[in-house]
Amino acid sequence: MGISWGGGLYPWKSPAVITAIVLGFLLLVALFVYEAYTNLKYPAIPVKFFANRGFISLVACATVASVSCPSRYDTRVI
Repeated sequence: MGISWGGGLYPWKSPAVITAIVLGFLLLVALFVYEAYTNLKYPAIPVKFFANRGFISLVACATVASVSCPSRYDTRVI
């Protein structure tokens, strides 16, 4: 939410944007720690996949591709 709010709905340096980004990051880290150290039958994020270099490469490429390619629903003019 902080990324989508920043620069549009609120200025980037506003407390709402900064709080949303920091809180989202902390919750993501907490989820990874919980998933890594709890014996779950069906984890949401199988942490063992991140030990595989090929999986990390795939995730990195997919992330870069999704950030660099604008959505076809994006109506902003670049």
